[in-house]
Amino acid sequence: MLGVTGPPQGEQTLGHFWSLALEEQFYWVWPILILLIARHRSRFLMAMILAMPVVRVVSYVIFPGLRDHLSSMFHTAIDPIAMGALLACFEDRASIWASRVSGRMIGAIVVFLFVVAPLMRILLRGMWTITYGATIESAAAAALIAVLAYRPDHWTAKITRLRPFQYVGMISFSLYLWQQMFCIKGAPFESPFYISVPAALLAASVSFYAIEKPTRRWRDLFGASPSAKPIDRAAASLQE
Repeated sequence: MLGVTGPPQGEQTLGHFWSLALEEQFYWVWPILILLIARHRSRFLMAMILAMPVVRVVSYVIFPGLRDHLSSMFHTAIDPIAMGALLACFEDRASIWASRVSGRMIGAIVVFLFVVAPLMRILLRGMWTITYGATIESAAAAALIAVLAYRPDHWTAKITRLRPFQYVGMISFSLYLWQQMFCIKGAPFESPFYISVPAALLAASVSFYAIEKPTRRWRDLFGASPSAKPIDRAAASLQE
């Protein structure tokens, strides 16, 4: 594995599943940690988040063959997921902060996430993503999620409640699964932008109604499904 220097075969169709694997690994480990360190889970998460960039830098230096995979390995890329878990741990405090934060601060967070951070990734490349850049982006995203959950009157929350955004949010998981087939170079159904995007949306819609929605019904038959908290609904609106 240390000799990997290029993308694996089949990346055009299944390569993006690395993020699902990363999430599943976290979901296997996190419940065990909650049982073992229940009283200190928030401190453990904060320590993990702060240490992750250091681990990335050390891995970059020691294992040069894995440099292209630092954003997709469990031990170097779980700080964004850990940030979401930390937000859940401090949900009460997050709701108070969101209700009091100024509109200018919220605007600054939006500008940072959608303008500044992408520019930093282009200009600084690894100096941004390998170090604390990705961690800062995760913190900003967590702050925006809190605003979407507890400030429904703010313009950002109003935008996410528009029907097009609601629909894309509803099919977002299916869209994530299928978009790779249409929207990247070398994909099996590669086509111009004005064709690939509608095609991906159509495939995601079919997948949602034919597979995902019936599966959710089966889940409800075999167990109670708790209603989503505001913080969960807001997080869903930011899914890819």
